[in-house]
Amino acid sequence: LPEKLDALSCSRHVNFHGVDLTRAVLRDLDELRKNKREQAGAASYFSFPTRADTAMCLENGRRVTSFWRFFGETVTSKATQD
Repeated sequence: LPEKLDALSCSRHVNFHGVDLTRAVLRDLDELRKNKREQAGAASYFSFPTRADTAMCLENGRRVTSFWRFFGETVTSKATQD
């Protein structure tokens, strides 16, 4: 990920690039299935940040964004990709 992104911008970045990765996986799915292996270790899931998570980010000098800023960046990025 690029440096100095806030949480929502990181999510947007990952989601946009995830589309390309998903296409690559689907394109190569038959080959990937031939080479599959069991996942090592326990699986985990991280939910959206809590208020405590947000406070910790602010204490560590990280930016927290607003929905409107995130939405504006997403619309701008999508418009430039089309």
